[in-house]
Amino acid sequence: MTTIKDISREAGVSMAVVSVVLNNITTGRIKASAATAERIRNIASRLAYRPNLVARQLTGKKSGIIGVVMDSCSSQVYYDRLSKMEIHAASKGYRFMIGQAHNDVDKIKDYAQFFAGYGVDGIICMAHDYPAVDGKCSSGIAEFFTERCRTVFFKKPSEIADCYSVTIDLAYNFHEAVRYLASTGRKKIAFFKLSGFYEGPTMSIAESGYRKGLDEAGLKFDPRLVKSTEVEHMKLYEKLDKQVRELQKAGVDAIIAVNDFIAAGVLKCLQLSGVKVPDEIAVVGCDNLDIAGLVHPGLTTFDQNNDQVAVRLVDLLADLIENRPVTQSDGNIVIRPTMIRRESA
Repeated sequence: MTTIKDISREAGVSMAVVSVVLNNITTGRIKASAATAERIRNIASRLAYRPNLVARQLTGKKSGIIGVVMDSCSSQVYYDRLSKMEIHAASKGYRFMIGQAHNDVDKIKDYAQFFAGYGVDGIICMAHDYPAVDGKCSSGIAEFFTERCRTVFFKKPSEIADCYSVTIDLAYNFHEAVRYLASTGRKKIAFFKLSGFYEGPTMSIAESGYRKGLDEAGLKFDPRLVKSTEVEHMKLYEKLDKQVRELQKAGVDAIIAVNDFIAAGVLKCLQLSGVKVPDEIAVVGCDNLDIAGLVHPGLTTFDQNNDQVAVRLVDLLADLIENRPVTQSDGNIVIRPTMIRRESA
């Protein structure tokens, strides 16, 4: 492993000069000419020099690493968000260390300890509302993270007041879906949400938006028009088909799904039943996954604006790392989804 000592020996300068150049230190007594700095960087590149992170931390320097925690079974939209976050973080000089777990709250908490022990500069947590095996939302995860490291959450935790977060306004998402469908003359609008492992605060927020939309449109809420399904169920299509047929018998003229995966399944069920979409029943999804533009008819959905979410998450954490002042109001950002209209509605 190449060290600063190796580079200083070959460059013919002191280790202090090499450290100043490679760490981009511009203040202090030790200076290096432009020619010397270029020679040092060339030698470091040729010898494949990599900073010793432990040594950097012992001298009080930042590691340049951000820890990211997420569910290993997250949907495609999370991985799209992660990709955009990594690209933006790299442009600011940070690298990612990713921790994943599924259906295990203790493992999620372990990552807070692990990342803190490793000396990451901060954490972006996308799994704090991790549900327990009994289907109830686990408490204490968010506080566990904030006690150990600078943390920014994707989705504002409900259990702690003082935290930093970027949240997608899902209530607006489904409120707007109902408003739009009602404006096109739909009178009986059904809603598909997730149950089982994924049931929790997110589904409650989504349903509250749906119900608020009905109320503002003057449409009566009917609990029979709210269906729950598990995306991990091996016989998902059979269950969806049964539920969609029940909604057809109830006379629905529109169906909103909590994600594009369920919406695509609903589309398939309707088409195999001979239902014309959107003439007889309109369908709206959420996430704007690639599949939304590939199914026929094209799926009307809501884009989560992951570009904005990724930038705000990384920038907010960078502000905390660099000790720039961030107020609670500025540190809890809400981003509204954007409706993408296609042929299904």
